[in-house]
Amino acid sequence: MSTNSAKFELKCFKRYFMLFEFMKLKNLDRAIMLDSDIMTYANFSELKCLQDKNIIAAIDEDQITSFEHIGTAGPQVFFCTIEAIDDFTKLLIDTYENNIKLLRDEWLYRKQVHDVNQISDMVLLSLWARNHGNKILRWHLVKEIHLQYSANDSDGSECFEMDKILKIKKIFIKDNFAYLRRIDNHELIRVGVLHFQGNKSKIFMKYYSENTNYFLKILSAFNLYIQRSKFFSVVLKIWLHIPYNLRQKIKKIIAR
Repeated sequence: MSTNSAKFELKCFKRYFMLFEFMKLKNLDRAIMLDSDIMTYANFSELKCLQDKNIIAAIDEDQITSFEHIGTAGPQVFFCTIEAIDDFTKLLIDTYENNIKLLRDEWLYRKQVHDVNQISDMVLLSLWARNHGNKILRWHLVKEIHLQYSANDSDGSECFEMDKILKIKKIFIKDNFAYLRRIDNHELIRVGVLHFQGNKSKIFMKYYSENTNYFLKILSAFNLYIQRSKFFSVVLKIWLHIPYNLRQKIKKIIAR
């Protein structure tokens, strides 16, 4: 029930079970799990919203199809108590063992109404969150920290300045904190999280990492420019379609 490979989807589900086992091993009551394409500039242990003992988890719920159907909850920055992750993993197992019809009906509904052929861990996370109501914190409603999930231009946001070369939101690093600048009043907004989506995410993260030296930053920026340029993208695709042995001969000729 997914357009992604079974291997990819299995990894997405396994992370919750691994988190639960890790928390038990380290005797942790609470934890934060981040996606691998996330850079954070926040100390989550200092957030007042997470000190509330009634809060058992924090997610980003960005799509609710309708009241009768399941939404989609983002675990890009996933806070949970050990009781919460235990409960969620049990729901995962129970749903696939005893209530698979629920997911099949949801898959069919999404395919027919929204043309979205996808059931993932995020759907079950949304289902679980609904069962717990206001015990689940939604990051987009938190006022004390601005979680800018998409550093790319894919979210359609027009309120922040864009980097014309890299084609992502223009990011300012100041005193080890990340800022975005609003277009209307040029105010710098401190962000707690940057989500670099897509297959260029690791290059973006290297470019904005404090530990990357300037030479590597220049190489990363050049690499990003080439990959983001339509002309170079076409050239790169043609190059990659040339047989490997022939590419090696061409390289030797150029190197002379």
